[in-house]
Amino acid sequence: VDTTRTDHHPNNPSHPTPRARDLRERLDSAADEGLPRRRLDDGAFRRFVDDVKARTDLVALIGRDLDLEPSGSVLKARSPKHRDTDPSFVVWPATQTWHDFSGGGSGGGDCFDYLVQHRGLGFMEALRTLAAETGVPMPGWSPEQAETEAKRVVERRRIEALLTEAAGYYHRVLPSKIRRELYGRHYGFTDATIDQLQLGWGGGDLFEHLTETCGASREEALATGLFVLAGGEVRELFRWRLVLPYWRANRVVYFIARRTEYTPDDRWEQAKYKKLLTHSDKHRYVSPEVGNDYFFGEDAAREGGELLICEGITDAISAVQACVPCISPVTVRFRKQDHDKLVALTSKASRVVICNDAEESGAGEAGALETARVLHRAGRDVRIASIPRPAGAAKIDVNELVRDQGPEALRTVMAQAKKLPAFLLDRIPPNTDPAELEQQLAPVLEAVVQCSPLERDAHLDAIAKRFDIRRRTLAELVSAASAKASTTSTSSTQAPTSDRPQVVARGRQLRDIVVDTWQAVLASNDPPRLFVRGGVLVRVKHDEAGARLEALDEAATYGLLARVGDWVQVTDEGAEAVFPPHDVARDL
Repeated sequence: VDTTRTDHHPNNPSHPTPRARDLRERLDSAADEGLPRRRLDDGAFRRFVDDVKARTDLVALIGRDLDLEPSGSVLKARSPKHRDTDPSFVVWPATQTWHDFSGGGSGGGDCFDYLVQHRGLGFMEALRTLAAETGVPMPGWSPEQAETEAKRVVERRRIEALLTEAAGYYHRVLPSKIRRELYGRHYGFTDATIDQLQLGWGGGDLFEHLTETCGASREEALATGLFVLAGGEVRELFRWRLVLPYWRANRVVYFIARRTEYTPDDRWEQAKYKKLLTHSDKHRYVSPEVGNDYFFGEDAAREGGELLICEGITDAISAVQACVPCISPVTVRFRKQDHDKLVALTSKASRVVICNDAEESGAGEAGALETARVLHRAGRDVRIASIPRPAGAAKIDVNELVRDQGPEALRTVMAQAKKLPAFLLDRIPPNTDPAELEQQLAPVLEAVVQCSPLERDAHLDAIAKRFDIRRRTLAELVSAASAKASTTSTSSTQAPTSDRPQVVARGRQLRDIVVDTWQAVLASNDPPRLFVRGGVLVRVKHDEAGARLEALDEAATYGLLARVGDWVQVTDEGAEAVFPPHDVARDL
């Protein structure tokens, strides 16, 4: 494999390219900020930064300095830093990002990057400037706290600048044979897709490029997680692999690399996929700001509309090539700690379609169901798509579908996707033994009770018709499913739909309702506000005399119940909201 690149990259630190010079300036600016020593809790600073960014109109901000002209879905202007014959400064209003393709194309990012790179501000100064312009009040943090958290953001941006430079380098040294045979023939990626996403190749000389051509220090290069330090020797992590970058806001935030027939057969190279290293006791030289909590295609999710979720990065790239907005996890499935982010990221999606691998083992379908339950409980319009598996084939995925049958085949599969209750229902044969039917219907009904009343009614009609069940019997099953849902806390594969559990308050024994009620009370008592003293339910009361214990009478207990749960009764028409029973308040 020919990886010669000397004609593209003069390996001479005394004559850096404009791209390398811009990168060195940004690294120096970030280094001046120092490293964090203490952090704010719960990502408060990051939320503040995101709020300022969300309220900033990037087009208006850049428009004060440059004459932006419409060009399709983007805006273009002449570069303010390098002489160009055609407008090379591009702004994407949809993603609120920009990129300057002149002089090697190293400049780009978001509103903060623009102020840092084009007005010479430090990150904290840029943040304060935009916060004042957008009317976002600076939180009451101490200067030390704010500065420390700002340093974390600056460090993260420094890492992203190096990762973005690495992506460009990997792409530029991509041999034509690898482009043609692996990316093109094997995966079906077009040249336009390869160039757009800067898919690359680990040629083995990245460390020299970052340290000698770009001027990064040894420590800065090692901090990226792109290298393994073994016995003092620096090894490139992705050597002789296909290198696939994760982009967010016009910057690379993560990498994954695929083993090929050209990858050395060393014992440390046996993994099919390698992922960017993160900070650990084994890799202390990697920056703590290198994370693995990114999804491929996060920018596409923020644009709204229909969103596809698939299993792997090559599947997601094929979807991008088919002009289908798509995200995928770093791992085969979304981890439990990713669920909250997944729910938040899909908030603007009009519909979410999950299309995992269709395989004999059923692993892809199991992962799709896990993700679908998380999003369904969060109130998303989520559907599961199934790719028809060819006869004799053990597996087919989105990448193979688009490569062999074209983009329309993917759109057809997505159009036939079914909502979670309907998907689960179709898996149960119509002639199922009645003795087994109740157990098999349990997951279907669990999904049904989380639907809106009209949708719930339609699903119940489908169940009654498929198995010839009377609606009265079905209502009893729904009541039991609702009761189970109200007493079961968030499982390892599910996220809560709201802060309040549902309690079925009609058509059940009082003892069962009381059990569910206690579960709702206990779930809400964090941090503790209610206590038991001498067998009596009490709470801490604060007034002008100070703090004291106060016993809850029936009225106070009733008010408590109204706030700790969603009270419903299940009828043939579905679940209806009701008030808590007074008998429950008396019993408590």
